[in-house]
Amino acid sequence: MIPIVNANWTTSLAAKMTSSASSFTLNRSTDSDSTTLSGTYYLTFDEGTTNEEHMIVSLAGSAGTVTTRGLSKVNANANVAANQFAHDRGSSVKMTNIALVKILRRLNGTEAFDSVALTGVASVAGLTTPTSGETTKAANVAYANALAIAGAPDASATTKGIVEIATDAQLAASAADGSGDTTAPLVAHAASFNVTSTASKVPVANASGVLDDGYVALTTRGDLVTRDATGLSRIAVGTANQYLTTNGTDVSWGGANLNEANTFFGATNITGAEAETLSNRSSANSLHEHTGFNTVMVAPLGAAALNRASLQVGFYDAATPFIAAVGRSNVMMDFSIASDYGLTIYPYDSQDYSGLNADLLGVVRIGASDWMSYGTGGIYKDAGAGSFVSGSSQGPLGCDATNSYLLMLTSTTNIRRFSGISGTALTQVDNITLDTAVTATVGFVFDDTNNQFVCIDQTNNLVRRFTLAGATVDTASYTVDDTYLAGLAIINNRFYLVMIHSNQGDTGSNAMNPIVALTFVPTTMTQ
Repeated sequence: MIPIVNANWTTSLAAKMTSSASSFTLNRSTDSDSTTLSGTYYLTFDEGTTNEEHMIVSLAGSAGTVTTRGLSKVNANANVAANQFAHDRGSSVKMTNIALVKILRRLNGTEAFDSVALTGVASVAGLTTPTSGETTKAANVAYANALAIAGAPDASATTKGIVEIATDAQLAASAADGSGDTTAPLVAHAASFNVTSTASKVPVANASGVLDDGYVALTTRGDLVTRDATGLSRIAVGTANQYLTTNGTDVSWGGANLNEANTFFGATNITGAEAETLSNRSSANSLHEHTGFNTVMVAPLGAAALNRASLQVGFYDAATPFIAAVGRSNVMMDFSIASDYGLTIYPYDSQDYSGLNADLLGVVRIGASDWMSYGTGGIYKDAGAGSFVSGSSQGPLGCDATNSYLLMLTSTTNIRRFSGISGTALTQVDNITLDTAVTATVGFVFDDTNNQFVCIDQTNNLVRRFTLAGATVDTASYTVDDTYLAGLAIINNRFYLVMIHSNQGDTGSNAMNPIVALTFVPTTMTQ
Protein backbone atom coordinates (compact mmCIF):
# COMPACT_ATOMS: atom_id res chain seq x y z
CA MET A 1 0.00 0.00 0.00
CA ILE A 2 1.46 3.43 -0.98
CA PRO A 3 0.65 5.87 1.86
CA ILE A 4 -0.98 9.30 1.66
CA VAL A 5 1.60 12.09 1.99
CA ASN A 6 1.00 15.74 3.03
CA ALA A 7 3.77 18.36 2.82
CA ASN A 8 4.79 20.04 6.08
CA TRP A 9 1.98 18.39 8.06
CA THR A 10 2.41 18.25 11.84
CA THR A 11 0.33 17.93 15.00
CA SER A 12 0.62 16.43 18.51
CA LEU A 13 -0.89 13.67 20.64
CA ALA A 14 -4.02 14.55 22.56
CA ALA A 15 -3.36 11.82 25.15
CA LYS A 16 -0.50 9.65 26.32
CA MET A 17 0.26 6.49 24.24
CA THR A 18 1.96 3.41 25.70
CA SER A 19 4.62 1.42 23.81
CA SER A 20 2.11 -1.32 23.04
CA ALA A 21 -0.99 0.79 22.34
CA SER A 22 -2.82 0.13 19.08
CA SER A 23 -4.85 3.35 18.92
CA PHE A 24 -4.38 7.04 19.67
CA THR A 25 -5.97 10.49 19.39
CA LEU A 26 -4.44 13.52 17.61
CA ASN A 27 -4.99 17.20 18.25
CA ARG A 28 -5.63 17.72 14.51
CA SER A 29 -8.25 16.06 12.33
CA THR A 30 -7.60 17.62 8.87
CA ASP A 31 -4.79 17.50 6.30
CA SER A 32 -2.86 20.44 4.81
CA ASP A 33 -5.88 21.41 2.68
CA SER A 34 -8.21 21.32 5.69
CA THR A 35 -9.78 18.05 4.47
CA THR A 36 -10.67 15.49 7.11
CA LEU A 37 -7.95 12.88 7.44
CA SER A 38 -8.94 9.53 6.00
CA GLY A 39 -6.84 6.59 4.83
CA THR A 40 -3.39 5.11 5.41
CA TYR A 41 -0.52 7.37 6.53
CA TYR A 42 3.11 7.03 7.70
CA LEU A 43 3.56 9.11 10.89
CA THR A 44 6.65 9.93 12.95
CA PHE A 45 6.24 10.37 16.71
CA ASP A 46 8.78 12.41 18.81
CA GLU A 47 11.04 13.14 15.81
CA GLY A 48 14.69 13.85 16.78
CA THR A 49 14.35 12.43 20.33
CA THR A 50 15.46 9.10 21.76
CA ASN A 51 11.80 7.98 21.64
CA GLU A 52 11.49 8.61 17.88
CA GLU A 53 9.11 5.99 16.38
CA HIS A 54 7.64 5.49 12.89
CA MET A 55 4.20 3.91 12.42
CA ILE A 56 1.77 2.85 9.63
CA VAL A 57 -1.61 4.08 10.79
CA SER A 58 -5.19 4.45 9.55
CA LEU A 59 -6.75 7.84 10.29
CA ALA A 60 -10.39 8.82 10.46
CA GLY A 61 -10.18 12.48 11.46
CA SER A 62 -8.22 12.74 14.74
CA ALA A 63 -8.79 9.05 15.65
CA GLY A 64 -5.94 6.77 14.68
CA THR A 65 -5.55 2.99 14.53
CA VAL A 66 -2.08 1.46 14.38
CA THR A 67 -1.35 -0.97 11.55
CA THR A 68 2.37 -1.50 12.24
CA ARG A 69 4.52 0.10 15.02
CA GLY A 70 8.30 0.43 15.39
CA LEU A 71 8.98 0.49 11.63
CA SER A 72 12.45 -0.24 10.34
CA LYS A 73 14.08 2.94 9.04
CA VAL A 74 15.57 0.90 6.17
CA ASN A 75 12.51 -0.73 4.55
CA ALA A 76 9.73 1.26 6.25
CA ASN A 77 7.65 -1.90 6.48
CA ALA A 78 8.88 -4.45 9.04
CA ASN A 79 8.32 -4.07 12.79
CA VAL A 80 11.35 -3.73 15.04
CA ALA A 81 10.35 -4.26 18.66
CA ALA A 82 13.27 -2.13 19.91
CA ASN A 83 11.84 0.82 17.94
CA GLN A 84 8.56 0.89 19.93
CA PHE A 85 8.31 3.61 22.67
CA ALA A 86 5.78 5.31 24.92
CA HIS A 87 4.75 8.86 23.92
CA ASP A 88 3.44 11.54 26.28
CA ARG A 89 0.53 13.84 25.71
CA GLY A 90 1.67 16.71 23.51
CA SER A 91 4.37 14.61 21.78
CA SER A 92 4.96 15.81 18.20
CA VAL A 93 3.39 13.85 15.33
CA LYS A 94 4.63 14.53 11.76
CA MET A 95 4.65 13.23 8.19
CA THR A 96 8.37 12.75 7.41
CA ASN A 97 10.41 11.15 4.66
CA ILE A 98 9.75 7.65 6.03
CA ALA A 99 6.87 7.40 3.51
CA LEU A 100 9.26 8.15 0.65
CA VAL A 101 11.37 5.15 1.61
CA LYS A 102 8.33 2.93 0.96
CA ILE A 103 7.43 4.62 -2.31
CA LEU A 104 10.97 4.43 -3.69
CA ARG A 105 11.25 0.73 -2.88
CA ARG A 106 8.13 0.10 -4.96
CA LEU A 107 9.30 2.27 -7.86
CA ASN A 108 12.75 0.70 -7.90
CA GLY A 109 11.28 -2.79 -7.95
CA THR A 110 12.60 -3.76 -4.55
CA GLU A 111 9.02 -4.47 -3.56
CA ALA A 112 6.16 -5.58 -5.80
CA PHE A 113 3.26 -3.25 -6.49
CA ASP A 114 -0.09 -4.17 -5.02
CA SER A 115 -2.60 -5.67 -7.53
CA VAL A 116 -4.77 -2.67 -8.34
CA ALA A 117 -7.05 -1.81 -11.26
CA LEU A 118 -5.32 0.66 -13.57
CA THR A 119 -8.46 2.66 -14.24
CA GLY A 120 -8.27 5.87 -16.20
CA VAL A 121 -5.02 4.92 -18.00
CA ALA A 122 -5.40 5.94 -21.66
CA SER A 123 -2.24 4.21 -22.91
CA VAL A 124 1.26 3.26 -21.97
CA ALA A 125 3.56 4.96 -24.44
CA GLY A 126 7.14 4.04 -25.26
CA LEU A 127 6.91 0.25 -24.93
CA THR A 128 9.30 -1.42 -27.33
CA THR A 129 8.16 -4.49 -29.28
CA PRO A 130 9.59 -7.54 -27.47
CA THR A 131 11.07 -10.54 -29.22
CA SER A 132 9.58 -14.01 -28.86
CA GLY A 133 12.25 -14.85 -26.31
CA GLU A 134 11.54 -11.85 -24.08
CA THR A 135 8.68 -13.58 -22.29
CA THR A 136 8.54 -11.25 -19.24
CA LYS A 137 8.16 -8.00 -21.20
CA ALA A 138 4.83 -6.30 -21.88
CA ALA A 139 3.47 -6.60 -25.43
CA ASN A 140 2.47 -3.52 -27.38
CA VAL A 141 -0.20 -3.23 -30.11
CA ALA A 142 2.22 -3.99 -32.94
CA TYR A 143 3.27 -7.24 -31.26
CA ALA A 144 -0.35 -8.27 -30.63
CA ASN A 145 -1.34 -7.58 -34.25
CA ALA A 146 1.52 -9.65 -35.54
CA LEU A 147 0.42 -12.60 -33.37
CA ALA A 148 -3.30 -12.63 -34.43
CA ILE A 149 -2.84 -15.18 -37.21
CA ALA A 150 0.89 -15.37 -37.76
CA GLY A 151 2.17 -18.83 -37.05
CA ALA A 152 -1.31 -20.38 -36.55
CA PRO A 153 -1.51 -23.80 -38.30
CA ASP A 154 -4.13 -24.87 -40.83
CA ALA A 155 -6.82 -26.97 -39.16
CA SER A 156 -6.84 -30.73 -39.59
CA ALA A 157 -8.53 -33.76 -38.06
CA THR A 158 -5.94 -33.75 -35.28
CA THR A 159 -4.97 -30.06 -35.08
CA LYS A 160 -7.09 -27.03 -34.28
CA GLY A 161 -6.29 -24.09 -36.51
CA ILE A 162 -7.38 -21.86 -39.39
CA VAL A 163 -10.07 -22.81 -41.92
CA GLU A 164 -11.53 -21.12 -45.00
CA ILE A 165 -15.27 -20.78 -45.79
CA ALA A 166 -16.15 -22.65 -48.97
CA THR A 167 -18.46 -21.29 -51.64
CA ASP A 168 -21.54 -23.31 -52.71
CA ALA A 169 -19.76 -24.16 -55.96
CA GLN A 170 -16.77 -25.50 -54.06
CA LEU A 171 -19.08 -27.62 -51.88
CA ALA A 172 -20.85 -29.02 -54.96
CA ALA A 173 -17.47 -29.83 -56.55
CA SER A 174 -16.19 -31.44 -53.31
CA ALA A 175 -13.17 -29.13 -53.55
CA ALA A 176 -10.09 -30.40 -51.76
CA ASP A 177 -8.47 -28.70 -48.78
CA GLY A 178 -6.28 -25.80 -49.83
CA SER A 179 -8.00 -25.37 -53.21
CA GLY A 180 -9.55 -22.03 -52.19
CA ASP A 181 -7.83 -18.67 -51.82
CA THR A 182 -5.63 -19.96 -48.97
CA THR A 183 -3.96 -23.19 -47.98
CA ALA A 184 -6.53 -23.78 -45.22
CA PRO A 185 -9.14 -26.55 -45.50
CA LEU A 186 -12.58 -25.58 -46.82
CA VAL A 187 -15.65 -25.79 -44.56
CA ALA A 188 -19.37 -25.15 -45.17
CA HIS A 189 -20.98 -21.90 -44.10
CA ALA A 190 -24.46 -21.90 -42.46
CA ALA A 191 -25.74 -20.21 -45.64
CA SER A 192 -24.84 -23.39 -47.56
CA PHE A 193 -27.52 -25.41 -45.71
CA ASN A 194 -31.21 -25.32 -46.65
CA VAL A 195 -34.45 -27.13 -45.72
CA THR A 196 -36.00 -26.69 -49.17
CA SER A 197 -34.33 -28.45 -52.08
CA THR A 198 -31.98 -25.90 -53.69
CA ALA A 199 -29.07 -26.35 -56.09
CA SER A 200 -25.66 -26.83 -54.42
CA LYS A 201 -27.16 -26.69 -50.91
CA VAL A 202 -26.68 -29.18 -48.09
CA PRO A 203 -30.07 -30.77 -47.10
CA VAL A 204 -31.42 -30.12 -43.59
CA ALA A 205 -34.38 -31.99 -42.02
CA ASN A 206 -37.47 -29.87 -41.38
CA ALA A 207 -39.19 -29.39 -37.99
CA SER A 208 -40.73 -32.87 -38.32
CA GLY A 209 -37.34 -34.48 -38.94
CA VAL A 210 -38.10 -35.16 -42.63
CA LEU A 211 -36.07 -34.21 -45.72
CA ASP A 212 -37.71 -32.31 -48.56
CA ASP A 213 -38.87 -34.71 -51.32
CA GLY A 214 -36.94 -32.63 -53.84
CA TYR A 215 -33.64 -33.82 -52.39
CA VAL A 216 -34.45 -37.42 -53.44
CA ALA A 217 -36.19 -36.67 -56.74
CA LEU A 218 -39.73 -37.62 -55.59
CA THR A 219 -42.63 -36.12 -57.52
CA THR A 220 -45.72 -37.98 -56.21
CA ARG A 221 -46.78 -39.05 -52.73
CA GLY A 222 -46.17 -42.79 -52.44
CA ASP A 223 -43.29 -42.83 -54.93
CA LEU A 224 -40.46 -45.27 -54.34
CA VAL A 225 -36.79 -44.44 -54.83
CA THR A 226 -33.94 -46.56 -56.14
CA ARG A 227 -30.28 -45.79 -56.63
CA ASP A 228 -28.18 -46.61 -59.67
CA ALA A 229 -24.67 -45.59 -60.61
CA THR A 230 -25.74 -41.99 -61.24
CA GLY A 231 -27.61 -41.51 -57.96
CA LEU A 232 -31.15 -41.60 -56.58
CA SER A 233 -34.08 -41.84 -58.98
CA ARG A 234 -37.85 -42.31 -58.78
CA ILE A 235 -39.74 -45.53 -59.49
CA ALA A 236 -43.18 -44.66 -60.80
CA VAL A 237 -46.19 -45.92 -58.83
CA GLY A 238 -47.22 -49.40 -59.99
CA THR A 239 -50.69 -50.76 -60.60
CA ALA A 240 -52.86 -52.21 -57.82
CA ASN A 241 -51.36 -55.19 -55.97
CA GLN A 242 -48.07 -55.18 -57.89
CA TYR A 243 -44.95 -56.21 -56.04
CA LEU A 244 -41.33 -55.05 -56.15
CA THR A 245 -38.76 -57.29 -57.76
CA THR A 246 -35.01 -57.10 -58.27
CA ASN A 247 -32.64 -58.62 -60.76
CA GLY A 248 -29.72 -58.30 -58.40
CA THR A 249 -28.86 -54.82 -59.65
CA ASP A 250 -32.03 -52.78 -60.14
CA VAL A 251 -35.44 -52.65 -58.41
CA SER A 252 -38.69 -52.46 -60.37
CA TRP A 253 -42.38 -53.30 -60.15
CA GLY A 254 -43.29 -56.95 -60.73
CA GLY A 255 -45.65 -57.60 -63.61
CA ALA A 256 -48.06 -60.00 -61.88
CA ASN A 257 -50.77 -59.05 -59.40
CA LEU A 258 -51.02 -60.87 -56.08
CA ASN A 259 -54.65 -61.67 -56.77
CA GLU A 260 -54.88 -64.95 -54.87
CA ALA A 261 -53.41 -63.51 -51.65
CA ASN A 262 -55.41 -60.31 -52.05
CA THR A 263 -58.64 -62.28 -52.44
CA PHE A 264 -57.85 -64.52 -49.46
CA PHE A 265 -57.08 -61.73 -47.00
CA GLY A 266 -59.89 -59.57 -48.33
CA ALA A 267 -62.42 -62.32 -47.56
CA THR A 268 -61.19 -63.17 -44.05
CA ASN A 269 -60.82 -61.44 -40.70
CA ILE A 270 -57.34 -62.87 -40.15
CA THR A 271 -54.86 -60.01 -39.81
CA GLY A 272 -51.12 -60.04 -40.30
CA ALA A 273 -50.13 -61.12 -36.80
CA GLU A 274 -52.42 -64.18 -36.86
CA ALA A 275 -51.53 -65.07 -40.45
CA GLU A 276 -47.84 -65.15 -39.63
CA THR A 277 -48.30 -67.68 -36.84
CA LEU A 278 -50.71 -70.04 -38.61
CA SER A 279 -48.96 -73.20 -39.76
CA ASN A 280 -49.73 -76.80 -40.68
CA ARG A 281 -51.59 -78.49 -37.77
CA SER A 282 -51.26 -75.34 -35.63
CA SER A 283 -53.71 -74.84 -32.78
CA ALA A 284 -56.54 -72.65 -34.04
CA ASN A 285 -57.75 -72.22 -30.46
CA SER A 286 -54.60 -70.42 -29.38
CA LEU A 287 -54.34 -68.28 -32.51
CA HIS A 288 -57.87 -67.08 -33.13
CA GLU A 289 -61.43 -67.63 -32.00
CA HIS A 290 -64.21 -69.50 -33.82
CA THR A 291 -67.82 -68.43 -33.42
CA GLY A 292 -68.65 -71.96 -32.22
CA PHE A 293 -68.07 -75.69 -32.73
CA ASN A 294 -70.27 -77.30 -35.31
CA THR A 295 -73.46 -78.48 -33.66
CA VAL A 296 -73.21 -82.17 -32.72
CA MET A 297 -76.43 -84.22 -33.09
CA VAL A 298 -76.81 -87.18 -30.74
CA ALA A 299 -79.55 -89.82 -30.71
CA PRO A 300 -79.89 -91.35 -27.23
CA LEU A 301 -80.20 -95.12 -26.80
CA GLY A 302 -83.38 -94.93 -24.75
CA ALA A 303 -86.83 -94.09 -26.07
CA ALA A 304 -88.02 -91.94 -23.20
CA ALA A 305 -89.19 -88.38 -23.73
CA LEU A 306 -86.56 -85.65 -23.45
CA ASN A 307 -87.41 -82.25 -22.03
CA ARG A 308 -84.72 -79.64 -22.80
CA ALA A 309 -86.01 -77.39 -20.04
CA SER A 310 -84.68 -79.95 -17.53
CA LEU A 311 -81.24 -80.34 -19.06
CA GLN A 312 -79.31 -78.57 -16.32
CA VAL A 313 -75.83 -79.99 -16.71
CA GLY A 314 -72.68 -80.29 -14.66
CA PHE A 315 -69.52 -80.73 -16.71
CA TYR A 316 -66.30 -82.19 -15.45
CA ASP A 317 -62.99 -81.82 -17.31
CA ALA A 318 -60.56 -84.49 -16.13
CA ALA A 319 -56.92 -84.78 -17.06
CA THR A 320 -57.67 -87.13 -19.95
CA PRO A 321 -59.49 -84.73 -20.75
CA PHE A 322 -62.98 -86.20 -20.24
CA ILE A 323 -66.28 -84.32 -20.09
CA ALA A 324 -69.66 -85.73 -19.05
CA ALA A 325 -73.10 -84.32 -19.82
CA VAL A 326 -76.66 -85.52 -19.38
CA GLY A 327 -79.95 -85.48 -21.18
CA ARG A 328 -82.96 -86.40 -19.11
CA SER A 329 -84.83 -89.44 -17.97
CA ASN A 330 -82.71 -92.48 -18.81
CA VAL A 331 -80.37 -90.69 -21.22
CA MET A 332 -76.80 -89.63 -20.56
CA MET A 333 -74.24 -88.58 -23.16
CA ASP A 334 -70.46 -88.74 -22.72
CA PHE A 335 -68.04 -86.95 -24.99
CA SER A 336 -64.26 -86.63 -24.87
CA ILE A 337 -61.69 -84.45 -26.59
CA ALA A 338 -59.00 -85.99 -28.78
CA SER A 339 -56.24 -83.37 -29.21
CA ASP A 340 -56.29 -81.62 -32.61
CA TYR A 341 -59.13 -83.84 -33.87
CA GLY A 342 -62.27 -82.40 -32.27
CA LEU A 343 -65.11 -84.13 -30.43
CA THR A 344 -65.98 -87.80 -30.13
CA ILE A 345 -69.52 -88.49 -28.88
CA TYR A 346 -70.49 -91.61 -26.90
CA PRO A 347 -74.22 -92.25 -26.32
CA TYR A 348 -74.64 -93.77 -22.88
CA ASP A 349 -77.75 -95.45 -21.46
CA SER A 350 -78.09 -94.58 -17.77
CA GLN A 351 -80.78 -95.67 -15.36
CA ASP A 352 -83.58 -93.59 -13.85
CA TYR A 353 -82.61 -94.13 -10.24
CA SER A 354 -85.18 -91.98 -8.48
CA GLY A 355 -88.26 -91.97 -10.65
CA LEU A 356 -88.37 -88.17 -10.17
CA ASN A 357 -87.40 -87.27 -13.71
CA ALA A 358 -88.93 -83.83 -13.71
CA ASP A 359 -86.80 -82.76 -10.78
CA LEU A 360 -83.41 -83.56 -12.27
CA LEU A 361 -81.15 -80.56 -11.44
CA GLY A 362 -77.65 -81.73 -12.18
CA VAL A 363 -75.49 -84.61 -13.26
CA VAL A 364 -71.78 -85.35 -13.37
CA ARG A 365 -69.78 -88.44 -14.25
CA ILE A 366 -66.77 -88.99 -11.99
CA GLY A 367 -64.70 -91.92 -13.15
CA ALA A 368 -67.14 -94.72 -13.95
CA SER A 369 -69.89 -93.43 -11.67
CA ASP A 370 -72.88 -91.24 -12.49
CA TRP A 371 -74.00 -88.70 -9.88
CA MET A 372 -77.48 -87.15 -10.26
CA SER A 373 -79.09 -84.40 -8.18
CA TYR A 374 -82.89 -84.17 -7.87
CA GLY A 375 -85.04 -81.41 -6.45
CA THR A 376 -86.78 -83.89 -4.21
CA GLY A 377 -85.43 -87.28 -3.35
CA GLY A 378 -81.78 -86.36 -2.82
CA ILE A 379 -78.69 -87.21 -4.82
CA TYR A 380 -77.99 -90.56 -6.43
CA LYS A 381 -74.81 -92.41 -7.31
CA ASP A 382 -75.29 -95.12 -9.90
CA ALA A 383 -78.01 -97.45 -8.52
CA GLY A 384 -78.32 -96.01 -5.03
CA ALA A 385 -78.95 -92.73 -3.32
CA GLY A 386 -76.12 -90.85 -1.72
CA SER A 387 -76.35 -89.77 1.89
CA PHE A 388 -75.90 -86.09 2.82
CA VAL A 389 -75.06 -84.56 6.14
CA SER A 390 -76.10 -81.17 4.74
CA GLY A 391 -79.81 -81.75 4.43
CA SER A 392 -81.86 -81.55 1.27
CA SER A 393 -80.01 -78.77 -0.64
CA GLN A 394 -79.72 -79.68 -4.31
CA GLY A 395 -78.41 -78.14 -7.54
CA PRO A 396 -76.06 -78.49 -10.52
CA LEU A 397 -73.05 -80.70 -9.79
CA GLY A 398 -69.34 -80.47 -10.46
CA CYS A 399 -66.12 -82.15 -9.43
CA ASP A 400 -62.77 -81.12 -7.94
CA ALA A 401 -60.71 -84.07 -9.19
CA THR A 402 -57.54 -82.96 -7.43
CA ASN A 403 -59.16 -83.24 -4.00
CA SER A 404 -61.81 -85.85 -4.95
CA TYR A 405 -64.63 -83.47 -4.00
CA LEU A 406 -68.20 -83.46 -5.28
CA LEU A 407 -69.33 -79.85 -5.83
CA MET A 408 -72.87 -78.49 -5.70
CA LEU A 409 -74.17 -75.03 -6.68
CA THR A 410 -76.96 -74.79 -4.08
CA SER A 411 -77.98 -71.15 -4.63
CA THR A 412 -77.00 -68.07 -6.58
CA THR A 413 -74.20 -67.33 -4.10
CA ASN A 414 -73.34 -70.70 -2.55
CA ILE A 415 -71.19 -73.69 -3.53
CA ARG A 416 -70.77 -76.68 -1.23
CA ARG A 417 -67.91 -79.17 -1.34
CA PHE A 418 -68.27 -82.81 -0.26
CA SER A 419 -65.76 -85.57 0.31
CA GLY A 420 -66.49 -89.31 0.26
CA ILE A 421 -67.24 -89.72 -3.46
CA SER A 422 -65.48 -93.07 -3.44
CA GLY A 423 -68.49 -94.35 -1.48
CA THR A 424 -72.03 -93.09 -1.01
CA ALA A 425 -71.85 -91.30 2.33
CA LEU A 426 -70.90 -87.72 1.53
CA THR A 427 -69.45 -85.37 4.13
CA GLN A 428 -69.63 -81.61 3.69
CA VAL A 429 -66.12 -80.14 3.72
CA ASP A 430 -67.10 -76.49 3.62
CA ASN A 431 -69.64 -73.99 2.37
CA ILE A 432 -68.28 -71.31 0.02
CA THR A 433 -70.09 -68.00 -0.37
CA LEU A 434 -69.61 -66.26 -3.73
CA ASP A 435 -69.23 -62.48 -3.55
CA THR A 436 -71.47 -61.99 -6.63
CA ALA A 437 -74.67 -63.82 -7.60
CA VAL A 438 -74.69 -66.28 -10.52
CA THR A 439 -77.41 -68.38 -12.18
CA ALA A 440 -78.18 -71.40 -10.01
CA THR A 441 -80.13 -73.37 -12.63
CA VAL A 442 -77.30 -74.03 -15.12
CA GLY A 443 -74.15 -76.06 -14.75
CA PHE A 444 -70.76 -74.70 -13.74
CA VAL A 445 -67.19 -76.00 -14.04
CA PHE A 446 -64.26 -76.29 -11.64
CA ASP A 447 -60.84 -75.42 -13.09
CA ASP A 448 -58.45 -77.93 -11.48
CA THR A 449 -55.44 -76.18 -13.00
CA ASN A 450 -56.06 -72.89 -11.18
CA ASN A 451 -58.38 -74.07 -8.36
CA GLN A 452 -61.19 -71.75 -9.44
CA PHE A 453 -64.99 -71.97 -9.79
CA VAL A 454 -66.35 -70.74 -13.12
CA CYS A 455 -70.09 -69.99 -13.20
CA ILE A 456 -72.61 -68.31 -15.48
CA ASP A 457 -74.48 -65.08 -14.78
CA GLN A 458 -77.37 -65.07 -17.30
CA THR A 459 -78.79 -61.86 -15.86
CA ASN A 460 -75.74 -59.90 -17.02
CA ASN A 461 -74.58 -62.26 -19.83
CA LEU A 462 -71.28 -62.92 -18.08
CA VAL A 463 -69.04 -65.86 -17.28
CA ARG A 464 -67.73 -65.25 -13.75
CA ARG A 465 -64.57 -66.77 -12.25
CA PHE A 466 -64.07 -67.12 -8.46
CA THR A 467 -61.27 -68.15 -6.13
CA LEU A 468 -61.65 -71.02 -3.65
CA ALA A 469 -62.68 -68.37 -1.12
CA GLY A 470 -65.50 -67.13 -3.39
CA ALA A 471 -63.83 -63.84 -4.43
CA THR A 472 -64.34 -62.66 -8.01
CA VAL A 473 -61.22 -63.10 -10.18
CA ASP A 474 -62.55 -61.74 -13.48
CA THR A 475 -65.44 -61.94 -15.94
CA ALA A 476 -65.98 -62.52 -19.67
CA SER A 477 -69.07 -61.31 -21.49
CA TYR A 478 -71.01 -63.30 -24.11
CA THR A 479 -73.55 -62.11 -26.66
CA VAL A 480 -75.24 -65.33 -27.81
CA ASP A 481 -78.86 -66.21 -27.05
CA ASP A 482 -78.56 -68.32 -23.89
CA THR A 483 -82.05 -69.82 -24.04
CA TYR A 484 -80.57 -73.33 -24.37
CA LEU A 485 -77.56 -72.68 -22.14
CA ALA A 486 -76.85 -75.74 -19.97
CA GLY A 487 -73.37 -75.11 -18.57
CA LEU A 488 -69.66 -74.68 -19.26
CA ALA A 489 -66.83 -76.87 -20.53
CA ILE A 490 -63.04 -76.45 -20.81
CA ILE A 491 -61.63 -77.45 -24.19
CA ASN A 492 -57.98 -76.87 -25.02
CA ASN A 493 -57.64 -74.34 -22.17
CA ARG A 494 -60.58 -72.22 -23.35
CA PHE A 495 -63.97 -71.96 -21.64
CA TYR A 496 -66.99 -72.81 -23.83
CA LEU A 497 -70.70 -72.22 -23.32
CA VAL A 498 -72.55 -75.51 -23.80
CA MET A 499 -75.96 -75.30 -25.47
CA ILE A 500 -78.22 -78.36 -25.44
CA HIS A 501 -81.14 -78.39 -27.87
CA SER A 502 -83.86 -81.01 -28.43
CA ASN A 503 -86.59 -81.51 -31.00
CA GLN A 504 -88.95 -82.43 -28.14
CA GLY A 505 -91.36 -79.87 -26.69
CA ASP A 506 -90.95 -78.40 -23.24
CA THR A 507 -93.70 -80.49 -21.67
CA GLY A 508 -92.25 -83.88 -22.48
CA SER A 509 -95.80 -85.18 -23.00
CA ASN A 510 -95.15 -86.92 -26.31
CA ALA A 511 -92.84 -89.88 -25.81
CA MET A 512 -90.51 -90.29 -28.75
CA ASN A 513 -86.91 -90.97 -29.58
CA PRO A 514 -85.49 -87.42 -29.54
CA ILE A 515 -82.40 -85.98 -31.10
CA VAL A 516 -80.18 -83.88 -28.86
CA ALA A 517 -77.96 -81.16 -30.36
CA LEU A 518 -74.88 -79.95 -28.46
CA THR A 519 -73.36 -76.59 -29.48
CA PHE A 520 -70.08 -75.27 -28.01
CA VAL A 521 -69.61 -71.50 -28.12
CA PRO A 522 -66.14 -70.23 -27.14
CA THR A 523 -65.81 -67.35 -24.71
CA THR A 524 -62.83 -65.02 -24.39
CA MET A 525 -61.90 -66.59 -21.03
CA THR A 526 -58.95 -68.98 -20.95
CA GLN A 527 -57.19 -70.94 -18.24
